[in-house]
Amino acid sequence: MALEVTVTGSPTGGLKVIRYIPAIRPCRLEGRNGIGKSALIRLLVLLSGQQPYLDEPASWASMRRLVGPITITFRGLAGAASEASVRLTPNLWPERPAERIGDWVGELTLDGEATPVAELFDLLDVVHLSGTERLADTLSQQTGRLHRSLSVVNARLGCLYDARADLGELAERLVQASPAQDAADRARRKAAQEQLTDIADRLDRARPFADDLTEASMFAAMVEGGSVAEHQEKLKGLQQQLEEAHERVRLAEEAQVKALAELSQGNQVQKAIATRERRVQTLERNLTKQLARLSELAPRLEAAGLPSDAESLGPRQLQTLDRAIEAAASRQYRIHLAAASSHRTREENQLVDDVRVVLDDAVGSGLSETVLARVHDVDITVQGLRSGLGYLPVADSDLEELTAANRELAELREVADLYAKREKANRDRDELLEEMQQLDPDAADHDELRKRASNARTELDDATAAVRALNMRIGAMSRGVLGDDGEVIDFAARLTEILEQHSVEADQLQPALSAALMEVATLTQEASETEARIEELARSEQRRRRMRSSLRREAASDPDTAWLGELANKVNGAQRATTRSAEDMAEDSLTDDDWPDATWQGLANHVCQFKDTMDRLVAAVGGLEAIAARPISALAATPMDSAVKAVVEEEALRELSARPIVDALFDGGALTRVSLEEGESTITWHTPEGESRTRPMSAFSSGQQALGFMRARLQQVADEAHENRLVFLDEFGAFISAEQRRPLADLLTSSELQALTDQVVVVLPLQADYGGELDQTTGELHTQYERRARDVDAHGYFTEKFQG
Repeated sequence: MALEVTVTGSPTGGLKVIRYIPAIRPCRLEGRNGIGKSALIRLLVLLSGQQPYLDEPASWASMRRLVGPITITFRGLAGAASEASVRLTPNLWPERPAERIGDWVGELTLDGEATPVAELFDLLDVVHLSGTERLADTLSQQTGRLHRSLSVVNARLGCLYDARADLGELAERLVQASPAQDAADRARRKAAQEQLTDIADRLDRARPFADDLTEASMFAAMVEGGSVAEHQEKLKGLQQQLEEAHERVRLAEEAQVKALAELSQGNQVQKAIATRERRVQTLERNLTKQLARLSELAPRLEAAGLPSDAESLGPRQLQTLDRAIEAAASRQYRIHLAAASSHRTREENQLVDDVRVVLDDAVGSGLSETVLARVHDVDITVQGLRSGLGYLPVADSDLEELTAANRELAELREVADLYAKREKANRDRDELLEEMQQLDPDAADHDELRKRASNARTELDDATAAVRALNMRIGAMSRGVLGDDGEVIDFAARLTEILEQHSVEADQLQPALSAALMEVATLTQEASETEARIEELARSEQRRRRMRSSLRREAASDPDTAWLGELANKVNGAQRATTRSAEDMAEDSLTDDDWPDATWQGLANHVCQFKDTMDRLVAAVGGLEAIAARPISALAATPMDSAVKAVVEEEALRELSARPIVDALFDGGALTRVSLEEGESTITWHTPEGESRTRPMSAFSSGQQALGFMRARLQQVADEAHENRLVFLDEFGAFISAEQRRPLADLLTSSELQALTDQVVVVLPLQADYGGELDQTTGELHTQYERRARDVDAHGYFTEKFQG
């Protein structure tokens, strides 16, 4: 059913709008310029929810100011309502043209009932085609259609994002469960074990070399510092100084004790100072003991890359110590687990491995703090069970390596504890000294008792510092001068021996030592990483077994994954088809326990191939969509560009091959090719006589181009079905000559565009002075001209069925 359009009310400011379009299709609307044909078309486009003034703010402002509250009525609608009336409300329109049309456009009634105007946007479709387009625009329209189609496909594929993500996760799980992955893991584990053996061999060579060069470096320092006798003399001197310093400490302590005892008998302030002095004295003793223990742990500090004589550690040094503790703890943990494993049966180890895999997955899923059980009022969490899993009591004597690892970890933790205690003790000492300063702010007024206590503390501090310094110097010199048996080392001879043994020149000792220490550190790190990789690969079998069980359960119980079980049956059936009877095949139903390795591999291959195909499809559609959005002239010679060209050429060839277009533009022959090759686009056809002709699109006349473009656009509109549509063919009169209007009429009534037959309105400027030519006509033509002239005189335009 064709739509009838009526306009009531009067626009303000002299704006003209034609008042009526009858329900005649295809309809010819012909009239004078300036009577409001285009104004009505644009208003109808606006009422269909599209903005016709998007790039014309000045024209929009003019329409908004002049149109007034007119009412536009549509009759003959199909669907939920048969009549729609909209009273425009231009006073509510935005000042600038908005792309999204809202309720501000007007007030709608459907069959007399007030309704949100947005419902009209779904009910009505208005298409405005302009004859100013050219034949070359047919190709652009084809590209546009292709782009929109690809956009739809891309959007639909986008809706499958979650499903594709689930498919990708399933594919990964199937790959992990596949025999091929199992074989690959075994090969990687074997290679890692061989690599670890090689690293261990290199470490066995590198460590003694680094130790020898370290010793040689110390001997070199001794050689540069003088002879053995000189060192012995220096040691004796230092030891004598140490005895004197110890005596000084003893005397200072006695003096401080005496001064504090006298001070404690004084006034309230003196007593308070005495109390704090005693606490400072205790802290100083603890600091001295801690430093002495750190001196004993000097080799452990040096091995961790820390200074052995540092009284405190800075932030970066503390980080270095933390990393050393973490590495030692990890190493001790792995050695302990290995030792514990050797004390368990194979079944016990398999149980521990299976539970470990489950707990690792739970930790990875963020379930570390989930409580699994409560034993003797203690909550057992996932992380707690994972940390203690398999960590069974093992005697150190069972494994020398474990003993060394335990000692290393314990000593490093002791170092960290000692430095933490020293930091707190120094902080407490400073606070006590500050408090004493506040209790006794004026040093000039000190009484004799307080002066003696303060001087005693200062003397004790100096004496203690002297003892500490002498101990460090004596320890360093003793390690260099005395051998394991306590005898004096001839370090010059020993230095020469080490250098010759390792073929190292004396001037290259320090670079060689740095390189050796770096190699040991690198190899140690590589060994740790390789051990961790071997451990992870060793668990792969347990993880694979658990994953297979999980996948089988999901295939049996989860509706979204049921297809996996069906696919497994098909894969298994295909593999057994050559060896099993039809009866066996009919009864075949895989259970949880009988998916063979070949079936698992088939599932992994099939799902991964499908996922890869989907990924390539999404990438291809996205790429083609982006290319189709570009102008034809911008298309290059890439495969995707060529594919877009081929589709556009094929579609243009199909649409331009419509009989009315061929008869009008191509000699009534047969089109053979539309070419978008670099340069000018061309069309090739054969005449009825068999002659092949090729012509650039730009060589067709304006009227011919308008007809070709209109055919393409009408086909695009016809492909998108809509019950209530108005299609306006505007401004074609200047380009379509009288002899081409018959092909246009034939095209509009053809079977190819049958869906548009009752929707098209052809808008033309006045083609003749119908009143002035009445005397020159007779018969039916005279009657037609007479009616046209009468309507033009009355309304400025006439309407009738378009017949060319």
